[in-house]
Amino acid sequence: MQLREFLPKILNGDLIEMLHKARAAETMRERVAQEQEQLRQECLHLQSRLDAVQSECQKEREEKLLLREQLWQSGAELQQQADFCSGLGASACSLLWSCSAREDAVTHWLADGKLQSFLIVAAQTLESFVKSLDEEVKAEPEDHNSHEHQFVLALAGVITNIAAVTCGRDYLSSSAHILLDTLMKLLELMKPGVFPKLKVYEELW
Repeated sequence: MQLREFLPKILNGDLIEMLHKARAAETMRERVAQEQEQLRQECLHLQSRLDAVQSECQKEREEKLLLREQLWQSGAELQQQADFCSGLGASACSLLWSCSAREDAVTHWLADGKLQSFLIVAAQTLESFVKSLDEEVKAEPEDHNSHEHQFVLALAGVITNIAAVTCGRDYLSSSAHILLDTLMKLLELMKPGVFPKLKVYEELW
């Protein structure tokens, strides 16, 4: 009975309101702590994903660098092979050029029927050279002493020697139209001073 009498005097309205506010503040603190923990977990998850993505990007960057290096090596190897083939072709055609200066050699080639395959290769080679020459007109001039130019010059020399023989000239006029058209196209593309060694064959063709 004494507590009932004195308790309302002690626990006035201000104190009760203060207790309610303290309880509410504690509830809010717990909620904020939970939200912070949730945010921390989310940050850890995002950081883990970021690390994984960065690691993957670094791996892809290294793979691209490796592929670029391999591509450069492949290009260098292809260029070496192309230079070797051009040098080999130039040397072989130079020998054929010398051999074709003999009329009996041309006659023998025609008799064996081996000339047609050579003329097909010659036409393809000259056609490729014509395309590259057409592009070089807009670019800086190429070295006329290169294997490629020597190869083409030797081919032209062989064809000229074949045409110098009556049977060879008849064969070219009847069975090598594509080759002759390519040669004429080559002459059209050559400006004065361009590949002068090949220009001397114009009147012969």
